[in-house]
Amino acid sequence: MTGGWLTMKINIIAVGRINENYIKTGMNNYIERMKRFSEVNLYEVKSEKGKENMTGAQIEKVKEIIKR
Repeated sequence: MTGGWLTMKINIIAVGRINENYIKTGMNNYIERMKRFSEVNLYEVKSEKGKENMTGAQIEKVKEIIKR
């Protein structure tokens, strides 16, 4: 807590790789803007093609990230 303000921690979890440059640029711009107000982290979790539901390993990875 600095200056009497409470800060929020934001974790963005992306399932699969972010390959499009315009998406990466937009996300990085957004994250940099938000860092002035809160802690922002971006995590990429590997995606499995053709699966409707997340695997047990993916669920555990997300749980691990959320605990941070």
